[in-house]
Amino acid sequence: MMNVHPKTLQKLARQGQIPGVHVGKLWRFRASVIEAWISAQMAS
Repeated sequence: MMNVHPKTLQKLARQGQIPGVHVGKLWRFRASVIEAWISAQMAS
């Protein structure tokens, strides 16, 4: 979907770089937030 590996998202969420919700063993992310993060990374 967004060419970002799920483990990368989990690592960034644990580090506080992107917002995510940890539910049990799973991480949940809003697609709009991830897309905005990707856009910001590409712009910098």
